[in-house]
Amino acid sequence: MKWSVAFRQEQRNCCPPREFWIVRKEVVEAPSAESAEAEVKRRWRYNHSIEIQSVTRIEDEQGK
Repeated sequence: MKWSVAFRQEQRNCCPPREFWIVRKEVVEAPSAESAEAEVKRRWRYNHSIEIQSVTRIEDEQGK
């Protein structure tokens, strides 16, 4: 199954020093919503803080 995972990623700048959040969306193939969330966290683990906003199942166009 495919899942659309929306999440916020913290970004930091050094000059001038500031922090802000970027909203991202990634499509993941996983058997469940929990494993899709874990996969996104694993892929983005080297970045700053990540907050999962939503996990939505993507329906297959062929009806499978």
